[in-house]
Amino acid sequence: MKSSTNILFVGDLKNNRGPAVVNKYLYEVLGSDVFFLNERTKFRNYIAFLGKFYKCEVIVCSGISLLGLLSSIFSLLVNKKIVYLMHGAIELEKEYKNYDRLSIIIEKILLKKARKIICVSHMYKERLSKNYYYQKYTSKVVVIPNGFSFKSAPIENVNNINSPELDRISECLTKIKKRKILSVGGGRKEKNIINICRAIALSKENTYELIVVGADGPDTEEIKSYSFVNYIGEVTQQQLFKIYSFVDLYVQFSKLESFGMAPVEAVLHDCDLLLSNDVGISEYVSSEYVFDADDIVGLSMALNTKNNDLVKQQLLSNLKSWEDCASEQYIEWRKVC
Repeated sequence: MKSSTNILFVGDLKNNRGPAVVNKYLYEVLGSDVFFLNERTKFRNYIAFLGKFYKCEVIVCSGISLLGLLSSIFSLLVNKKIVYLMHGAIELEKEYKNYDRLSIIIEKILLKKARKIICVSHMYKERLSKNYYYQKYTSKVVVIPNGFSFKSAPIENVNNINSPELDRISECLTKIKKRKILSVGGGRKEKNIINICRAIALSKENTYELIVVGADGPDTEEIKSYSFVNYIGEVTQQQLFKIYSFVDLYVQFSKLESFGMAPVEAVLHDCDLLLSNDVGISEYVSSEYVFDADDIVGLSMALNTKNNDLVKQQLLSNLKSWEDCASEQYIEWRKVC
């Protein structure tokens, strides 16, 4: 791949949430070809940004951030080109979460200034095209689904991590003899884990344990009120990969999910899979395993589904490796040079 350090990538490389995980994979593949801001502190990132901004032709803004705002504003003055990696859309998500005024302004400027907008699923692009606010930008939208990697966190490497917290999680999950169901999203409303709880409660069989991972939110206390729930809360990527290795079934029942990194990772760790039709990757999975996010009865009846071999084949047939995904991203970035 031809080096192109005239491309500056602005995005979070520190935390363990979806967009940052995507950024880390892109960095792993493109770190020698594109300049990524990966300093130890935010202050140093700002200094690095100022040092690189004037030398670059294209700025790739991954998600909404202050550096994304600065990129957009400065680019108006010196004619830099912006590519916007759109992991979510405020107008679509505001029903489920509160956004501050600054975030709304940053998104609006990025949408207007971007020469190209990259989103991660056809389902999400369709949602954008049907929304009055985003319709005028859809001609700039290119769909590049996220990638997958068998090397993302191999079980053998995770098992070698000397972590008391990993040991505690392992011991806790080993003791559970019921069918273990995992969902990532904590108490966030859009993740809709409360409907997974309701589906399990409908079942006449007392044979399920629901493991919930993720940040607290409006639904947290109600989720915790169910006796079959093991609410772990926020974990690192390493801990999450460890949890996958103990789980039988992964359920992503979100009301809005642009792609679905965790379901793909879970399937690669041999978990069975059920999805709502509001998850981006649901377009690649057989319809019998995909439900309306409010179809509690349908989900309840499917909790004993064994489909790992099939859905793994379906996902791997439609998704690309992170190496190929990053290369496709890079080609699109280069097109605006």
